[in-house]
Amino acid sequence: MMNEFKRFRQEMQGVNPQDKMNELLRSGKVNQQQIEQANQMAQMAHGLFKGMF
Repeated sequence: MMNEFKRFRQEMQGVNPQDKMNELLRSGKVNQQQIEQANQMAQMAHGLFKGMF
């Protein structure tokens, strides 16, 4: 999992996350519901990590 995160971080370096999400929506690779689910998961993960540090 850590290797995947490192790869993701490198791929996203210098990329505006909002632009990337808009690109994925336009291309049809994801839909609005998937984005909302990912946002919810990110919020939960943020809360978990915030409690750890």
